[in-house]
Amino acid sequence: MQVKPLIASNLNPGMLFLEQQKDLNVYIANLLSQVNSGQALRPNQKLKITAYSDHLPFVYKTVEIAYRDFNAGLVSVSLKEQALEDLKARYGIREDFDYKEQKELELKQQGAAFITFDKTTSLYSEAGLSAQDEKDLIKSISDFIPDDVQKELAINPEEILSGCLNLRRGQPLAILGSREHLPQMLQLAEWAYQNGTKLIDISINEKKEFDLAIPFYKYASKSILSEVPESVVARSKEFLEKGTASLYLEGTDPSKYENIDPAKIQLAQTGILKKTKPYEDRLTIENPWCIYYLPTTASAGAAGYASLKDAAIEARKITRVGKLTEHIANLKKTEEKLNAVVKQGYNILHFLSVRPNTETPDGKTDLRVGLTPKSIFISGTAITPSGQVYIPNIPTEECFTTPDWTKTKGTVSMTRPVSLNGSIVDGIQMEFNEGKLIKANATKNPDVLLEWLEKNENADKLGEIAVVAGSPIFDLGKIFNSILLDENATCHFALGNSYSDCIEGTNDIANHDEREIYMRNLSCNNSPVHIDFMIGGPNVMVFAEKVNGSDRKVLIKDNKFQI
Repeated sequence: MQVKPLIASNLNPGMLFLEQQKDLNVYIANLLSQVNSGQALRPNQKLKITAYSDHLPFVYKTVEIAYRDFNAGLVSVSLKEQALEDLKARYGIREDFDYKEQKELELKQQGAAFITFDKTTSLYSEAGLSAQDEKDLIKSISDFIPDDVQKELAINPEEILSGCLNLRRGQPLAILGSREHLPQMLQLAEWAYQNGTKLIDISINEKKEFDLAIPFYKYASKSILSEVPESVVARSKEFLEKGTASLYLEGTDPSKYENIDPAKIQLAQTGILKKTKPYEDRLTIENPWCIYYLPTTASAGAAGYASLKDAAIEARKITRVGKLTEHIANLKKTEEKLNAVVKQGYNILHFLSVRPNTETPDGKTDLRVGLTPKSIFISGTAITPSGQVYIPNIPTEECFTTPDWTKTKGTVSMTRPVSLNGSIVDGIQMEFNEGKLIKANATKNPDVLLEWLEKNENADKLGEIAVVAGSPIFDLGKIFNSILLDENATCHFALGNSYSDCIEGTNDIANHDEREIYMRNLSCNNSPVHIDFMIGGPNVMVFAEKVNGSDRKVLIKDNKFQI
């Protein structure tokens, strides 16, 4: 049903949203007290809110109060973007993904309450705000980007969708980005519509002040946090079955959930990851995807930039705009050299940190990682079983492979922090023996790290090992607190799931379950998670060694490849 706000509060003109909470609480509490045909939202009753993005601040408070004061069940929100609605109308697009309709039916069957705010609903004025207050509040949903900065953030949709993602004509597309990315997402959607695509799924990450996950993590009960709607699984399944290509615009706030209980975040994430893993694993292999760096105000600030404009200018350099083809070719040459070394029997990678200007170990990192008999290095591009070649990461500077997780031994000190579940974890030290992580600590947010390791199956084993040298990202001298950027700045390993692409012979196995058995027999890790940890730098040497210790080759020294 469509619910009309019932009473108005007398809010002082000009007050900021956070200063308006007291009156808004009364207003929204009254709304939720009438949601079931004049009756209040019941404890554990689900709630579905449909609105436009201009309503976001009001919706945020509604979600918060529903969880906090009414003990609501899972609250689902669908925010419409007027600009996207207009774009779809212009191209006559009526199609949509089936999982959205399934979600509605699922909620109706579960007795959910429904609130709909249409475009004409004047929530703010009916709540007592002045026209100027309303205008200011809507403006606060996203940081203002001046025209000169937008110019630096300009993208070429064809270069990204055709050149990087290799989107086929009519292929469904999913786009995920931050609200600041909306202009670029609209450009990308329009190019895809012109290319014959009918199905486009756009998901928007909101800034910290209005991220609807925050009241969910703060106030939802444990049973609600761990609940995974069937429509969430249906989304992954439908993306897989319809061959959907996925584009992720990376510019997230790495510390968005810094003050949220990590156990709550982990509880929510674990359930989703476990249920969607069968489809997400196949999506990674069978459908093209690309994570593309496009800075935002939050990500630029986290990297220490004085302005978003500065970050945007440097982003064009490290994404190698106009020079990507040449760079991919050079990476391919390094990949071939590494595979030649492995075929010669040098199948142990030794990471050793040394004192400056010497090769004397400094005691921080002394780690050996063994490869499988079928491990191969890959770089730059990937290919789906149907032959669709794409570039998974922009920027891309790594050559990586899948190790034998049982052959990891030694100690390692991370050279860059990692964002885990929205919190920055720094000063990480780990020790491995017989493949398993036996000790782990951190100087910042160790509880976040330990919670992540404890709650995720096989997160204590390696799934990837990567070598990087001479990266322009490293040369900038910045810590980005973004895995995409920091992993392409220096050598790293990933705890968690392994990549089948890096195992020779997997592409010849069409059946997913048989492929997993093949990899498991080679001691390749299987996990619902995959997080990279940076372990390289100018004082970290990388060697390739033979199992019997008879010989070794220097792969990286002084942050330069030696092969």
